[in-house]
Formats: sequence, structure tokens, C-alpha cells
Amino acid sequence: MGRTRKLLKTWEEPKFQRGVAREFMSTDADVEGLEVKRVNKVIGKGLFATKTFQSGDFLCEYAGDLITEKEGKRRETSYPMKLGSFLFFFRWKGKRYCVDATLKKNRKCRYANDAAGPQKNGVMLLDVFNETPHLCLYAAKQITPGEEIRYDYGVTNLPWRLVRNELYEVRQKQALFKHIHVFCINNKFGRILSLSTFVPFVDGSF
Repeated sequence: MGRTRKLLKTWEEPKFQRGVAREFMSTDADVEGLEVKRVNKVIGKGLFATKTFQSGDFLCEYAGDLITEKEGKRRETSYPMKLGSFLFFFRWKGKRYCVDATLKKNRKCRYANDAAGPQKNGVMLLDVFNETPHLCLYAAKQITPGEEIRYDYGVTNLPWRLVRNELYEVRQKQALFKHIHVFCINNKFGRILSLSTFVPFVDGSF
């Protein structure tokens, strides 16, 4: 399954470690304090912190081949399923580009998984170095050792997001069914339970 991403933000605040990021742009290495390991059978691998990162700290660059959007779309459909694909689409100077990290297995940023809302602790930003665009992941808040690093891919129709939304809808329907069922039982025995006070069993852990 491919992992397609779209850039959400560009530079807005001076708090991010741009200097540190640029030091690593000219190398083929990542900062210390990052570890790639397996999350579970469904998600696969993920990126984890082995040291504390403060908000604004540079984490890693999404390194790979800088290509046009058209070439990125072609590669997305041509890679074999077993290999998968790691593609990041973005706009720069009015044109659309893509960074293909599919074959860049020695760099860690591609393993950072998607998250939205309070689960995300990273933010991907665009910077330009030597007239070339670079995608840099920064800590959006403090990240502690052992914590998985996640950021918003900016794509709403990702398969795992659709599954999550469908599961949420199912649980909402289940909650409503149980809600009405309890109301009917209590009404049958003369003990009416107000629907407005019933708490559905949706815990959000999905």
C-alpha cells in the first residue's frame, strides 16, 4: 500500500531549527535520537524517539528523488504492491513536485506515520536550500523517549482514515441502537429513561 502525502504548511514562524535542518540537507544522514521499529502487523513500521525533542527541534528530512508531480503519479501506479511507495506531493513556485522516498531505505523520515488532531506531534515544513526545495519534519511539541513520531499527511481519503471514519460511524450507530433499546426496555416497564442523559459507549480508541 502506498503512502501519499501532501504539504500542509510552509514557513510561518521563526521558532523552528532551520539552521540544524540545513546542516543535514547536504548530508545523507539523520539526527541522533530516532529509531525505526515495528508498530504492529496492521501499521507496520514507525518512527520513534530515543531521546527528548523540544517543540521546534528538527527531526528529519523527507529525503528522496525530487521529481515532477506527473512523474510521481506515474511511479505511484508502477511500483509493485510488495515494495509499496513513499511519495510526498507539494507545490513550490507555482508548480507541483514530488519527493519519492520509496528506494531511500537508509533515511528514517519516510517511516513517520500519519496522524491528525491531538495524536500528531510533528509538522512537515518546506524550506529552500541552494535553490532546491526540501521537506523537513519538526517537533510540534515535546516528544519523549519511546514516543512514536507522527504528523498529518494532509490527505483525507487515505485508506486507514477511511477505515477509522467507517468504524466511528459503526460505533455511533451501535451506540444509538443501544440507546434506543435501553429507552424501550425502561419504557415497557414504566421506567422512562431520558435519551439526553444516556452516555453512548463510544470511547474513541480506534
